[in-house]
Amino acid sequence: MQRLKSNLSFLFILTAIITLIIMSISCNDNPVVPGDEPPPGRRDYVWTIDTLDLPLTDLRLMWGSTPNDVWVIGAGGHLSNLLWHFDGISWSSYGEFSGTLPYGIKGFASDDIWIGGQMGNISHYDGTAWEKVYQIPNPGYFDFYGIQNFEGESSDNMYAVGFADSAGTRISLIYHYDGIAWKRLSSGKFNMNFYSMKKEDNSKRYYIEGLFPDSNAAILFENGKFDFIDNDRRTYQTNITMQKIGSNIYMTKGQEIFQLNGKEKRFIYRIDDENFGLQSYGRNSKDIFLRMFDGVAHYNGINHEYLTRFDKRMSIRDVLLFEKEVFITVYDWDNYINYIYRGKLQEK
Repeated sequence: MQRLKSNLSFLFILTAIITLIIMSISCNDNPVVPGDEPPPGRRDYVWTIDTLDLPLTDLRLMWGSTPNDVWVIGAGGHLSNLLWHFDGISWSSYGEFSGTLPYGIKGFASDDIWIGGQMGNISHYDGTAWEKVYQIPNPGYFDFYGIQNFEGESSDNMYAVGFADSAGTRISLIYHYDGIAWKRLSSGKFNMNFYSMKKEDNSKRYYIEGLFPDSNAAILFENGKFDFIDNDRRTYQTNITMQKIGSNIYMTKGQEIFQLNGKEKRFIYRIDDENFGLQSYGRNSKDIFLRMFDGVAHYNGINHEYLTRFDKRMSIRDVLLFEKEVFITVYDWDNYINYIYRGKLQEK
């Protein structure tokens, strides 16, 4: 009997040890870090509105290294209105920008910024001046082609995406730059506008937003291969946009926001509001700015509320986020005026 009790005690202890080992392995595979979950994003912004009255120019995309070093590009109007810079105090025109009609802007540092645009022109800023550095060759018989967006790890390892179009026929364009030369890559079977490209942190996965004439798609680009994540007709309930939020890529489809993990989609939130403008930008999963048709709203992980409302027929063009500040380009359709909404969190 004594031996039986000893054996049972031994088995109990052995089972406990094995259980602890399994739990330890499991925890190491999926570590839970205290405080890893972000707190709800704050909403106590003080707003400043800058007015840029530029005839026929529609300011759109932004990039900035700090809130005191922000660039914004636009389309239309005079060449001196296509590129503007903010120094923390005021906005100023760069001057006549002849590099290209700009479509996309991406920077890696304050002295390392890229602009791509019409006819495949690519310009670079070295901290002193903008210079046209390359023009992608005309891809065959196509008489219109452009670079829409850049993405990458650095200026020595980056991609440029865009499209070419002629007489209703469209092809996708993707190029890689290694710091020395631009090389065109195969875009596979896609005959669409590669509109934007986003890179996931700590991985080799890129995500492309593609536009067909009547539909749009989210595409995974990994190890030189393309794979559909989602593809649907472009309606209010199925429109697809993508943004980098924190370290991850998020997809907004219709009124729903998802976090992407390769081809997997994790549901985050649904905006049940007919004024939702089908685009989202953010710092993390609980600090997301929502483009509304009549203003700017915010999702804090619990609900969404307006941060500011428009009193005119205006559209949000882009949102640029810093730790405590936000820049929003807004276009007034009735008066053809550009506004830059600058929000700053109140000091506590």
